[in-house]
Amino acid sequence: MLRVILWLILFVLCWPLAILALVLYPIVWLVLLPFRLVRIAVEGVFALIKAIVLLSARVLGAGKYLPRLRQQGMNPTLPESPIRVLQDPGRLPQRR
Repeated sequence: MLRVILWLILFVLCWPLAILALVLYPIVWLVLLPFRLVRIAVEGVFALIKAIVLLSARVLGAGKYLPRLRQQGMNPTLPESPIRVLQDPGRLPQRR
């Protein structure tokens, strides 16, 4: 509601600027769209590099947690279903 009131005030006090903003907004959005797509791709590449770098740490550090996970009744070889975790939050491993 506040946005509408601010747009009306802008339109009454400075209508050329308001019309220019309404016309230029879609054009600016279209110009910036490729940069958003590049950002998504770069974030994906960085996530892949992070996963590759941290894979060795996950493989070497996994031995510490396997007995505790098995003791809690979880299967450490299969990923936990997010739906089951949401239905029963008690299934989440506790941090110590």
